[in-house]
Amino acid sequence: MRIWLLLGLCVSTASFAGAEPAPDEVADGEASDVTVVVTGTREEQRMIEMPRAVETTDRETIEKRGTMDAAEALATLPGVSIQELNPGGAAPVLRGLTGPDLLILVDGMDFSNPLTRPGPDNRIGTIGLFSVERLEVIRGGSSVLSGAGGMGGVVNVLTRDLEQADDKWWRWREFFGFHGENRYNFTTLLKYKKPNKRLSYLLAVQRDKFRSRNIGGLFAGATDHWRPLSDRGQWDGLFKARYEGQNFDLVGGYLGMQVKGGGRLDQLPRGRVSRQHQNDQFAWLKYKGKAGRLLAHRTFHLAWRDAQEERVEQLCDGHDQGLVVNERRCWNRLMPEEDQDPNTGAVPIPILGTREQRLRSQGWQLGMTGRFRDWGRLRSRVGLLVKSDTITEVEGSDEGRARSALPLGATHGRATAFLHGRYTLSSWGQDSPFPRSLKLQGGLRGVNAFTEVVESDHSAGADRRTDPGLVGEFQIVFNRQGRGATWLGWSQGFRAPNLSERYFTGSDGELDWQMNEGLQSQTSNTFELGSRRKSRRWTYSWSLYHSQVAGLLDPVEVATSSFQLINAPAARFTGFDMSLLLKAKTYHHLHQVSWTHGTVDRAPSGETVASLYLPPIHGRHLLHLGAGRAAHGVQVYADWALPQNDLHPADEAQVRYCGGTDATACTGAEAWWTLGARWFWKYSKRAQGGLRVDNLLDRRFRRHGSGVHAAGFNLRSEVEVEF
Repeated sequence: MRIWLLLGLCVSTASFAGAEPAPDEVADGEASDVTVVVTGTREEQRMIEMPRAVETTDRETIEKRGTMDAAEALATLPGVSIQELNPGGAAPVLRGLTGPDLLILVDGMDFSNPLTRPGPDNRIGTIGLFSVERLEVIRGGSSVLSGAGGMGGVVNVLTRDLEQADDKWWRWREFFGFHGENRYNFTTLLKYKKPNKRLSYLLAVQRDKFRSRNIGGLFAGATDHWRPLSDRGQWDGLFKARYEGQNFDLVGGYLGMQVKGGGRLDQLPRGRVSRQHQNDQFAWLKYKGKAGRLLAHRTFHLAWRDAQEERVEQLCDGHDQGLVVNERRCWNRLMPEEDQDPNTGAVPIPILGTREQRLRSQGWQLGMTGRFRDWGRLRSRVGLLVKSDTITEVEGSDEGRARSALPLGATHGRATAFLHGRYTLSSWGQDSPFPRSLKLQGGLRGVNAFTEVVESDHSAGADRRTDPGLVGEFQIVFNRQGRGATWLGWSQGFRAPNLSERYFTGSDGELDWQMNEGLQSQTSNTFELGSRRKSRRWTYSWSLYHSQVAGLLDPVEVATSSFQLINAPAARFTGFDMSLLLKAKTYHHLHQVSWTHGTVDRAPSGETVASLYLPPIHGRHLLHLGAGRAAHGVQVYADWALPQNDLHPADEAQVRYCGGTDATACTGAEAWWTLGARWFWKYSKRAQGGLRVDNLLDRRFRRHGSGVHAAGFNLRSEVEVEF
């Protein structure tokens, strides 16, 4: 009943409001020059003039760097850290926050799932790169314009552009790693649009397969670090169509993905391996058209989401004691019989049991947004969104015993409305090539989040709760058109607790969950000073920020190896991020540095600890040699991080730094660095390749059994053929 009342509220308001914003797709250019972004202001604006800490990477840049997946593409952006939870499972960290404290959008629509993806395992890696036109990232609180939940930032995935010319309809990419690792990626694209016709559509299909994953290096006992159970396969599909009417556009789309594999590999020494499979579907319909006297433009969108998650955990002898004497025998026992290694012993270790869990949720969202007609120097917009997700399938067993994680029929939803405006105080230099202006902008968003639980065999009684909230933001912006922006701003964030919250338990590294009973909403206040500027040869950006979060969910050890989430009275995050790009005709080099310091006050003990998921001070440097259209070129890159000695109690057992050759004995908090190079060539218009070498001797920042490469050298070749 609550849902239909909220839906009625939105429909009745549609005459003067428009929707939770959906960005227009625009042509891409050089990332620092003419790139147009929509995530930060909900209207097309040059990135160089954006008064937010926003970064973007487009398909052309992704292809030039030989990037394999969305997580790797995001990791190249300043201020973005990636926690690789397992092969194919990656979560971005923005300014010390991750999971449900970030918003994941697809074409401006909320892609986050509060039921099957409610914790730090909000996997951006499940979105295939071939479906992506551009990735936009906002660092910092963005709850007013982007939606409830954007406390740490926003990741907006813009799907393929129907208007962009693309004659490549078939592509095969093969990656060979040495020792014992390879990956292939097959994509096909079909586009249709005739001149002067109103209908256009595209169909894209991608197959990504990761085989024989190796976490060792050439000179670091490579065979001892082979992870045979880490193979991962993924299918992605995108269908998109657009009809251009006389005064309106109608766009429909479908994004589907199926992932199998990706195990919690660091649990092998404890006698268990868990693998997770995801099957997600997302469909939408958007209408954009001109409005009446009050509104200049308005947009409506309707979206549907189906999310499935399956987790299978297999147990070897010794899992009760958390110790397996012969780790390779455990791996071997879990392999298919034809692939087992007879050298691990005549009597394989038996599997004692299997734990299984399957969740499925379905949801919908309806949104409207509208931009009012300009009133002198004032430009404003208004929007509404109603979103609901429901658990539709629950299955589970724990060594033969029934087990379920969430009550069947449980619902999580929210209704939000926002009003945002921008006023130009002064403008001058209109006759110059780069006129200047001083602007004030700000807004408010009201949120009403709710959860509803029905009685079930989960031992959960019927329960309802509502979490209202109100957030605002305000900025002073100095713009130099086409050249840059400087801003001083304040913004608030808000997130109500999900129906259940997932978190990593400290000693055994497993994902645990906790119902929201007793948990309160989180709110944040962020102050930011930033600037962005470009000239013909160079572009720089920097931002300083301080954020205070009330009610941050913090895992506290209540008994030995037993954790519980509580709302911390206060948490503080302070840091900066900087980037500098220098360009010449035949080369360019990029430099990035990021730092975040976070602390959490605990009650009732009164102690202060480092915040969870806190990344180290780290930097990235890239030198690209070769003209933009050159047949070949060289990329040299380096990553580094300073020591991180102050860790959250749960992180002390989870963060792995591997400076030695044994990836299982990572106990320190060392600095690390990597140095790599990639040579690429274009044999013809339809074929190209590359060779990549990484030095991993001093690096390994790992979390929760990522299974990424350990010490040693890694060699990777890539071949790409397209028609």
